Amino acid sequence: MIQRDLSEISKYEKVIVELGSGDGRLLKKLVGEETSRNTLAIGIELDTSQYEKSCDLIEKDSMHFINNSFEVLLPDFPDESIDSIIAVLPAPRYIDNDFQELWVPFYQIVLKKLKETGSLILVTELTDDLFQPVSPSDFVAWKYWLESVFKSIGFKLRTIDGVPSHFSSQFLDQFKADPERIKIVTLIMRKN
Repeated sequence: MIQRDLSEISKYEKVIVELGSGDGRLLKKLVGEETSRNTLAIGIELDTSQYEKSCDLIEKDSMHFINNSFEVLLPDFPDESIDSIIAVLPAPRYIDNDFQELWVPFYQIVLKKLKETGSLILVTELTDDLFQPVSPSDFVAWKYWLESVFKSIGFKLRTIDGVPSHFSSQFLDQFKADPERIKIVTLIMRKN
């Protein structure tokens, strides 16, 4: 299925890809809000049970979910072919300081896949190791670190504390309920 999608990708005016699409509800909502009728939406989810839930949401031929690793699939997309890549609460190995040398090359690939006017929307969280409240100074230092790493990759970005109001997922709903111990930030990034 992915080969068919990739061979047809140039036929679409707009391409949206969600990495780790979970149950698919966010991608479905975004597609429903989309004004362009010629939009291809692809959700990539490794967890089979979440993938199966997402497939139940498909209402259009231009919406697909793929049960595979986005690390494996994303490099196969043509360069400069995606308008928007969305990652909500990626696993630690795709965002944490301890794994930075592993995830920076992945986001360099993401940058290559975005169209010149494309964007990466990354929603991520900071928690205390002992799950205590996160101090404001720790939160500011963490945001500064994230911004500096993504700028060094080649992104220009805007940072928003919290989650865009129209974003929803199982884990976002849980995490938003504890804003003292789970600090969420949204990075909206474009090519520099």
